[in-house]
Amino acid sequence: MNITIENFDPSTDQVFMDKLKEAREKIVEESKKISLEDSLAAKSAIQEMFKRGELKEMTNNDELLNKYIELSNKASLAMLHEDVKRYEKTLTQELIKVPEGVKFIISNSTSSLWSPAGFHPSQRVFIKPESDTILGVDVLPKTLPNNQTYCAI
Repeated sequence: MNITIENFDPSTDQVFMDKLKEAREKIVEESKKISLEDSLAAKSAIQEMFKRGELKEMTNNDELLNKYIELSNKASLAMLHEDVKRYEKTLTQELIKVPEGVKFIISNSTSSLWSPAGFHPSQRVFIKPESDTILGVDVLPKTLPNNQTYCAI
């Protein structure tokens, strides 16, 4: 059975919009505690710890563990800014919502299905493949035309 895949507007999803609102509110609260510059510096310090392999050692080293926890708390503002940017990008992307029962998406695009920021793949919301034809099926046909591929959901 062929099922037409509909476009999806993330601004109509209350859970997604609540996530975006909550992240924006947390930014306001975190900004009272630390500057964005200091938060970005803490995030960079964590990345350096990772590059040096210190994160693997922290289970046996209380000093490294405490340093990581302190830096993580400081880096939260920078992470929230990144989350909001990703959520706002989701609002501008062309998305599709795959109905229950669809097991495969057939299209003439070679790209995979990607869930946008703010959505889990189990919610069946994906960035629309660059394709003229997007078709949902519950069973794959025995053969596909040369220009078509499929993605399992």
